[in-house]
Parts: sequence; C-alpha cells; structure tokens
Amino acid sequence: MRHDVARRSAMTVQELKQEQAVWVAAATDEAERQAREWNTLYLDVEADRRTARWDMEAYDAVRRGVPVYVAALDADDPAVRLYAAHLLAWFPEESDVVVPALTLLIAEEWDPIVASTACVAAGLCGATDSDTALVEAVSASGPARTAPSGGPPLSGSPGSHHDRRARSSRTCTPACWRLSSRCRIGRSSVATCRAWQRSPWHG
Repeated sequence: MRHDVARRSAMTVQELKQEQAVWVAAATDEAERQAREWNTLYLDVEADRRTARWDMEAYDAVRRGVPVYVAALDADDPAVRLYAAHLLAWFPEESDVVVPALTLLIAEEWDPIVASTACVAAGLCGATDSDTALVEAVSASGPARTAPSGGPPLSGSPGSHHDRRARSSRTCTPACWRLSSRCRIGRSSVATCRAWQRSPWHG
C-alpha cells in the first residue's frame, strides 16, 4: 500500500483516469467489466488518492506507538497482553522489534488464548519457521510466566488448572504457529481450536 500511495501521488489526474480505464478494460468477463464501470461512476480519482494518503498517514501515526504496544505485552492483565499482541500484528514493517517481543511473550505466557494470538500475530508480521528463537518458544514444554492465584484465565477454565493450562498452551500454539507462519488459516483447523474461537482473530 505504501508503494502504491507514493506512486499515485506522483501521477496527474489524467494519468489516474487512464489507469482507471485500463483497470475497467482488464475485466475478465462482461459482467465484471460492467461492475467495474459502474464503480467508476461514483469514484473521484483525485479524492480516492487523497483518502489513500490520509489512510497511510493515520496508519503511520498509530505505528509510532509500537514501543507502547510492545511494553503492554508485559501487562499483568492477560486481556491487555492479548490485545497488544493483536494490535502489533498490523505492523510488519516493525517486525525486527515486534517478532522478538512476541517470541518472549509466547515463551512466558500461561494463558492459551494469549499465546495462540501471539503466534498468529508473529506469523502475520512475517516470521517464518526459520526463526529458531520463535520455534523454540512455541515448542517449549511449558510457560515461564506464572498464572495468578486469583481469577480464571481468559478461556474461563475453572478450578486449579495450571498444569492443564500449560498443556493447552503447548498443544494450541504449535498448530496456530504452523498455520500463521503461512498466513493460511484453514477453516476446518480453526474450528477445532477453542482458544482460537475466543481470540480477537475469530469471527
């Protein structure tokens, strides 16, 4: 998107209209061509270019807060950690900072929903299975972070269940990692993951 915004900013209005006409003509069939042509009737190329630039500027403004979102990964509240991981997935350009931070969270996290969300976020940020630190964190036998004595985890599991949480985390996160590292989330696989269903990525 950044490259396209920069490219279009250097074009004249006439060039933008010509590009739009080429896009309409490139439709694979008549129905699609008519749909594209109908779409152009309500599209001002110059206003569309401005909107794209504003979107990019808004994104960059939020991106400047990445250090704050990374710090939130260490919050006491698991919901804060979860949504911080979710938010960081949108900044692959900051992967050099984001992926190591998510790796640390995965290695320490006791809550399976937070851990699985962090795995998906790492994959969306461009991490692959060649990242040995991340693979080791996902494959670890149990989380380093200690679950609090008061209150249930995000999954809502009752009672004394630290061991079960650890097993759940280590069962869930490798599957999420394998899926997210390819950025292809299969419906059948996701449907069987209860932690995924409760995460912000589901639905």
